[in-house]
Amino acid sequence: MDFDRRNEEIKTEIIMFTDQRKAELNTIKRLDMTALVESAGIQVKNGHFKAVWRDDRRPSVSILQADDGVWVWKDHGANEKGTNIDLFMKLYSLSYVQAVKALRRQNLRKQTFSFPVVETRSGYMAKKKKKSDWKILDEYDLNVKTLQLFKSYRGLKSKYVKNVGIKQLLLLLGDKKFSLCGHQNMSGTWELYNVQGGFKSSTGKDITYISRGKDTLVIAESLIDSISCEQIKEEFFDLLVLNSVEMINRAVDFLSDLKSYSKIVIATDNDKAGKKAANMLLPACKTRAERVVSFSYNQNKDPNDYLKGKK
Repeated sequence: MDFDRRNEEIKTEIIMFTDQRKAELNTIKRLDMTALVESAGIQVKNGHFKAVWRDDRRPSVSILQADDGVWVWKDHGANEKGTNIDLFMKLYSLSYVQAVKALRRQNLRKQTFSFPVVETRSGYMAKKKKKSDWKILDEYDLNVKTLQLFKSYRGLKSKYVKNVGIKQLLLLLGDKKFSLCGHQNMSGTWELYNVQGGFKSSTGKDITYISRGKDTLVIAESLIDSISCEQIKEEFFDLLVLNSVEMINRAVDFLSDLKSYSKIVIATDNDKAGKKAANMLLPACKTRAERVVSFSYNQNKDPNDYLKGKK
């Protein structure tokens, strides 16, 4: 009798687990697909974006939210379609299980955004997360004047700046309006800064990953440093941006789900915090790449300082 009762309990537990799994997958499929695509540095315009996983010269992937709340995409050039899970598999070269794990973390961050974060296993303390006071009023593509500022103050050419999803933003903080540049992170929130340097903020911190299907991944603390590496080498790479050294554990966890690369370049800042971050990244990088190298700073603070010094 006890054996039969235990069998029934096990069956009930299996059914409950299956139901929970289905509910989680349904939730994942209802995450805002537009935000997921834009967090990868890909522009979405009028519900369309370019299929970066193939040579797509014009936006041929459409996205929409079905009546049941599930987001779907369709690549009209390749006659492929799918949900958020299939999208992550395409964007980041992940397996089904890896894509579900990545989206699960995305959903958990969304659910726990206002909760404090405890001390991490590696000793870094994450700041208590709170609702952002910034309100975004509008966003624009970079104009000629701003691109010239990137050239004058950062030494960056337009073709590198325009290729990573940087926008000009009109923001409200209290009763004051501000014009800043920014790019989205993996949570769909914005990393904010002025071109001249000296000011940084965000509407919510997270890492940024830009996938272009390249064999080399560059890891840096800022997007400016990442694209500086590209201009120095005169080629495009996949990019993983910390946006803050406080995101180091998030980056290490994210690396475990990434595809394998031929080479990973660690280009964190040439200071105490940057060197500590590099040491923490190294073991995870070695599991994802055949070669792991450090950026050669030549006594400069970071890749952008190195780039400006070459002028």
